[in-house]
Amino acid sequence: MSGAESHTDREEDYQFLHNMLMEKKLHLLFKIHERLKHFEKRSPIPVQECAASLALDVSDSLQTSFAD
Repeated sequence: MSGAESHTDREEDYQFLHNMLMEKKLHLLFKIHERLKHFEKRSPIPVQECAASLALDVSDSLQTSFAD
């Protein structure tokens, strides 16, 4: 592989990573992950009401994020 091809490949890789990191869906996944980690730290009891509350919180966060 020549130096020019190597440079082109690196440029394409950089552009791909940049596009992925700027993707709104990726940021939403991170928000969901953070919300679940926060919920997990509270050591919830497996009760349906808690699950419904978490689902509502996640749904609200997603709707807010899409509105931005």
